[in-house]
Amino acid sequence: MALRGVVGRGAVLLVVVSTLTGFLTGLASLALALTVTEFNDGLLRAASCLSLALLIAAPAAGGVVSGLIAEYVAGEVRGHGTDAVIRAILLKEGFIRARAPLAKLAATVSTVGSGGSGGVVAPVIFIGASLGASITKFLTPTLINLPVPVNAVERVEALLSGACRVPLAAVALSVEVTRCPALIPPSILTALISYLIAGPGATIYRSQEGG
Repeated sequence: MALRGVVGRGAVLLVVVSTLTGFLTGLASLALALTVTEFNDGLLRAASCLSLALLIAAPAAGGVVSGLIAEYVAGEVRGHGTDAVIRAILLKEGFIRARAPLAKLAATVSTVGSGGSGGVVAPVIFIGASLGASITKFLTPTLINLPVPVNAVERVEALLSGACRVPLAAVALSVEVTRCPALIPPSILTALISYLIAGPGATIYRSQEGG
């Protein structure tokens, strides 16, 4: 991949952008982890105080809310979302609408947070790629000529680092996908900032809490 010249010419600006996006993805990691877990815990507390019927009906209601979001807000959030990311990178130069990250966050909270069946890693990938596409669209074209698909992959890496607490694995994923060793330093910077901003309490895996 012809990125060595890009990185060389805009190294300082790339560090600035990486720092900013690490901060933003750290906040997104924190929001995703806390909203899903707190919503789920609140639902369980309400069900224990009110009625078991609430616990049974909640996943269905969450599915309805998620369906409405997909139908009227952002159709990209249907399903796990990784297919939409792949389609955007291959066919649309990485473009994903700016509303998509918030829509996916809301859809994930309404389904997984209400006790519905669904994973949380795929939403992390979708939200990270969406943030990367939006950041590239509004910021990096005026600073550095970093391709949108590459920046999308970088933000997936950052969100994985913050929301899953796996910074080293996230950096390894970024380098493997982009095949550009020159991106290792900004990848490490972005992943570390995201990890630190999210903090130890932000994780989508309950087994990591308090670790």
